[in-house]
Amino acid sequence: MIRLFLILLTLIMLAEKGYASPLQYKETPITTAKHIVFDSKILKQTVSINVFIPDSFNLVPTQTYPVILANGGHGQVFFHTLTGITKHLGELDRIPESLVVSINDGGHIPKLYTNGMWGSRETIDAYGDFDLYRQFLKQELFPFLTNQYRANDYRFLIGISGSAIFPLSVIHHEPELFDGYILMASHDMIGMGLKPQQTFLNTLSSFLDKPRKRPGGLFFAVADDDLTKLEAYSKNVDSLKSIVNNAQASNNWAKVDVIGNERHYDIFIKGMLAAFEMWFPEKRWAPKYRDLIAKPGDALNNIEEFYQVLSQEYGITIIPKPNRWNSVNGLQIIGNVLHRAERHSEALAIAKRRKHYTPDDPGAYMQIAQAYEHLSELPNAIKWQKEAIAIARRESHESLNLYEDYLKQLMTSTVSN
Repeated sequence: MIRLFLILLTLIMLAEKGYASPLQYKETPITTAKHIVFDSKILKQTVSINVFIPDSFNLVPTQTYPVILANGGHGQVFFHTLTGITKHLGELDRIPESLVVSINDGGHIPKLYTNGMWGSRETIDAYGDFDLYRQFLKQELFPFLTNQYRANDYRFLIGISGSAIFPLSVIHHEPELFDGYILMASHDMIGMGLKPQQTFLNTLSSFLDKPRKRPGGLFFAVADDDLTKLEAYSKNVDSLKSIVNNAQASNNWAKVDVIGNERHYDIFIKGMLAAFEMWFPEKRWAPKYRDLIAKPGDALNNIEEFYQVLSQEYGITIIPKPNRWNSVNGLQIIGNVLHRAERHSEALAIAKRRKHYTPDDPGAYMQIAQAYEHLSELPNAIKWQKEAIAIARRESHESLNLYEDYLKQLMTSTVSN
């Protein structure tokens, strides 16, 4: 009884000091992707997919996105891990911002001969209709992603462990369906084949011997722990390494990565980072804007020339980052660097190009107004800042007060002058 009294007394004292119990809070969901279910006329079944959409989707209405597709149950399980990696690297200009898609029902597969890779099991039965499933991708899924989410035709397919059977079969029958293939924990699968005594190693050899119009090819990763389980697995990987070393086809990049101190599924994050670095090397994809504007010539031309060359190389339109959080490597902040160097006209051109890419971003209009203020063109500065405020009000922007305060500052400067 005395103990209960002391507990109640303690709670009352905490409440009087502001430590209310229980804690009052509010929950709101953080949406990072969409789950979509639709009826496939080709497959005559319901298909379930997850789609991650980059934050720039609504901000940059003309931007298109590559597709990174992870199929099967493995793709569904690793979907959030993959979206986190893709989102982070895309926002840092290390890879193109991309759509991440998991087909949760998995790709259909043809009958497979195991060639001793799975113990005494001689075959893996066909699942669904493999030819029909490829038609579903081409005629339904890809057009859907293009129409709804501005997907472009630069595509990557990921297969993890058992889910690698589908991409291996695609490489055999229709390799041009995707530009790049990422296979992980599939050291056993590559020793299997579509006919007895045939293996996917022969398929991969033929695939890597063909030149490509833009960067694509194969990334293969396996945990060192997996290679201790059967001698045939090490032989498969050694054979694939030899194939990769002998491949000379242009733009058909390939790498075999044996990841140390890891196990079967544990390699996924390290594998994805290595795959992205192979196709999108940091030294090629992460420009330092200070270096670009320091080159002879106009700042905006130098920046856009870099991305035009990159676009031509990869066969998709790649644009400078209009907005980038807390970094000078984007149009938003590099303008301030130009102002400090008294290159005000070039800063104005940068600001207008940012507005071109993000027409509904009030910050882009304010950046133009600030450039005109530096150029002592206050009427133009006021005009653009009023447009910034109009957009901020329309969008119920959280920084509306900041935009209004800056307009007051400009109006005061006009009266003073």
